[in-house]
Amino acid sequence: MALPPQTKILSLRTILGSLLLISVYGISYQQDRSPVRLTDTQMMAILTTHCPALRRQPDVLGCSPDPAGIRLITDRPALMPTQVAGLPVITAPPLPHLSPPPGVIVLRPEGPDPQPTLSHCPPGTTEQQKYRWRFCISPTDPQPIPTGLMTPPIAGVPYTRAEAIFKRQDLMELLGVQSVGLEVDGIVVQTTEPALISSTFEGLPVRPSPPLRRHIPVQRRVGS
Repeated sequence: MALPPQTKILSLRTILGSLLLISVYGISYQQDRSPVRLTDTQMMAILTTHCPALRRQPDVLGCSPDPAGIRLITDRPALMPTQVAGLPVITAPPLPHLSPPPGVIVLRPEGPDPQPTLSHCPPGTTEQQKYRWRFCISPTDPQPIPTGLMTPPIAGVPYTRAEAIFKRQDLMELLGVQSVGLEVDGIVVQTTEPALISSTFEGLPVRPSPPLRRHIPVQRRVGS
């Protein structure tokens, strides 16, 4: 079917070298999926200008440069822009995390408040958000945000405690153990000798797992 004379088919190539999805009088053109090559100037603008501004939005849980544009970590992708300053926006889900407490958490050298009760940051501190958790940080003595507070429990054990237990284990010393990791259901041990693995360690479940690849023992020559 012939198009009306006033209809024009437009081809738009962005400065990043990809074709945008455009619509002209109801005619759509699919975006070119070839990777975008960011220039050094664009990369610096993402780090110094776009991401700091985007992180002030409560639904943006993380922001970083991406080979295809700007990557936003969010659990509400429908609320995110599709472009920022002409750069495509790619969304990704966040890691599992706990819901934030109602108040702010003041970060001090001796550790964060175990039970936050303040609704606003005290004088001399500035508020910084991560995963909608509100932290109060001293500009003169800044403390890192303890991500363990926001991480879900490991087999019912608070993550910070489970992490401390994991650091105390010495399962790598056992015969047949090839790797040890901390997962959502407890400590996972990849081993060729599962009978040597106990079921718990300091209250944290321990699960043996077959190694990813077959372990090949070292062959020694007679007399070597």
